[in-house]
Amino acid sequence: MTNEKIIEMHRQALIEAGIITANEAIHTFEAWKHMGYSVKRGEKSITRFSIWKKGNKMRDITVKTDDGKEEQQTVNIGNFFMKDSCFFASRQVEAIRV
Repeated sequence: MTNEKIIEMHRQALIEAGIITANEAIHTFEAWKHMGYSVKRGEKSITRFSIWKKGNKMRDITVKTDDGKEEQQTVNIGNFFMKDSCFFASRQVEAIRV
């Protein structure tokens, strides 16, 4: 199951429980930050559940270039794993002032 499906399933459960409204979005702290928002001081997450994360394991490999030479490259071979993440609703964030 993808993260989008996991989040939507939990979002629907929050709507049915009356915790959020149908037009409220939920995202992780990092997702809100990436979109230009900051979680308001003192706010607690509305829910917590596991989503897929990618590890950052790096490995050096040898690859052949177009001209036939061998070259060392470092690539990310991190595996995916499930990790608990905290989610915040749109009413709990504010736009970051620039």
